[in-house]
Amino acid sequence: MKFSLLILISLTFFDFMSPGQEKVKLTKTDVENVVITPTSKGKEKGVVKNNVYICSIYDWSISIPKESIVYYPKTDKKKSSKLPEVIKNQINENLLVIFGVDENNYFSAYIESTTELKNNGSGLNEISENSINNFRDTSRNLCAKFEARYSNNREVAFKQYWKNELISGVNYDIYEIRLVLYPEEAPIVNQVVYVRKERDNTIYFTVTYTNENDKEVLMQNLVESLQ
Repeated sequence: MKFSLLILISLTFFDFMSPGQEKVKLTKTDVENVVITPTSKGKEKGVVKNNVYICSIYDWSISIPKESIVYYPKTDKKKSSKLPEVIKNQINENLLVIFGVDENNYFSAYIESTTELKNNGSGLNEISENSINNFRDTSRNLCAKFEARYSNNREVAFKQYWKNELISGVNYDIYEIRLVLYPEEAPIVNQVVYVRKERDNTIYFTVTYTNENDKEVLMQNLVESLQ
């Protein structure tokens, strides 16, 4: 089952449009509360070897396309001062890896501590009200971060769709987010986010893109890494 969500940056209320569809409006405070602080603190949580990122704290690895730039973990040839600002601002102690073609077409993965996880069963055949609330809370957080990175003080809106999928026996919440100018809805940039909840942590695997060809390559590598 797939739901659609439109988020506009203005008022604060939920306007239910129809079952399975909702329009959510974020406040300025939602965006301002997002903390994206570049930091060199914390140990890198993996290494890149032979165009493959191997995570050292989580049983996961991903192939890196040959044409991609590895922005993090750091390499001898890549200095942080030369990083695109939108990439540089994502390098903190939660980041696992980030690589891609440019600041609009890249893959990133990061991990966050989970203080409380709610078990909603399989979530495949039926979406409960509780799981819908979980989708809503996560989407609000994802969209606020997305807006903080790419709006450049412009008025924007989000078109978002979510679903739940089982991959190799593991449950993933998947979000497809399109950031557009408001009200003309001219496209800015898009994201596909796979969210995996572990016992103590939540892992976010994200493909950010404006180019469909770059998206296809990055998505293929992501899906293969999760199988």
